[in-house]
Amino acid sequence: MKEFTSKDGCNPSFIISIFLLLFLFSCSNSSDDSKVIYFDKGEKALFEDFFTENDLQLTPLETTSEALIGDLTLIKSGANDFFLFSEQDGRIHRFGKNGGVLNSIGEIGDAPGEYRQPLGFSITANSVLVLCTNGSNSELNEFSFEGEYLGKKEFQDYPYTSFEVVDGHYYFSTGSNSFFEDHKKIHVRDGNGQVVERFLVATKLNMYSISENNFHKQKEGLFFAESFNNNIYNLRKDSISLAHTIDFSQYNFNEKLVQGSDLAQNFYNVLDRGVGLIKNYYESDNLVYINLAIQKTEFGAKFYHLFIDKATQKMQLINSDELLIIPFGFTEDGKLQMCVLPGALIQFRKSNPYFFSNLDKVISTIDIDDNPIIITAKINL
Repeated sequence: MKEFTSKDGCNPSFIISIFLLLFLFSCSNSSDDSKVIYFDKGEKALFEDFFTENDLQLTPLETTSEALIGDLTLIKSGANDFFLFSEQDGRIHRFGKNGGVLNSIGEIGDAPGEYRQPLGFSITANSVLVLCTNGSNSELNEFSFEGEYLGKKEFQDYPYTSFEVVDGHYYFSTGSNSFFEDHKKIHVRDGNGQVVERFLVATKLNMYSISENNFHKQKEGLFFAESFNNNIYNLRKDSISLAHTIDFSQYNFNEKLVQGSDLAQNFYNVLDRGVGLIKNYYESDNLVYINLAIQKTEFGAKFYHLFIDKATQKMQLINSDELLIIPFGFTEDGKLQMCVLPGALIQFRKSNPYFFSNLDKVISTIDIDDNPIIITAKINL
């Protein structure tokens, strides 16, 4: 057998080093691959099966002249209440778990305790925080659950677009394709408002900026996702890590489509080809849930619910074009909470009379102009 010597241009220790590096590299890649979720590999499930095989509960939200909501912009669940933001009046409306109106929070205006340009809100153990912009500045207006104004925090020269609060720390997003001087997408501030961490380098795309809700809070932690980025991140006050990457196959975002100087045309290029978007992300003790959309000029938007069993890694993908429902998290006992507009539910029930047959008594009381309905589902994969 031929021996390797220096005359051969290599030696055993060099070869061992190469193999070791290759081994370590492959191990590193396999670890990253384990976080990839392939959109087209999930077991396809029919929408009707999802609603007939899972235990459902409908909670219509009481409709009054003071609390009238015609959109599903942002919904959050507290320990004993539901909070819904209404774009129509810029207020947050609070409902009990039985659906009854409790009170409204905040108001558009310039008087003390009022605000302009609300972008979103978060709830703590005993208060509601409303994020607003004022030119190049941001402010958080704080209210009690009953609506009493408690004060505000101001952030000069930082026009944040979304936020969340966890354990006394504020997590802010600069907004998709927006830039501050540090070129970081996420700012973490302590209870005094001081920046203590910055995460995720922002990459400039020749597209318009997008304001959206980027943070998804739950018992399992805080997660961050944004449009035109296939990654979902797990956030802590002093660290960030990759939770999952969604592979949308032919609908992965292609940066080559946005290299032109015309921002509007670049956006149309992306939509003409089609792009996958991450809308919501939540976890329970047993399940991972991801709300996804495929947007394409040819067919508009198609919405999907992706469930993953943590123990078995079984995946189930459900197309929900028939009925637009907005998820907003899991309950303490692992049930998925969703919201639907009454008109959509009534029309869907007429077109599919065999759906919700056991809930006819509740649905018959709903009027098309009523407030949204909360759907609580026990998921059985």
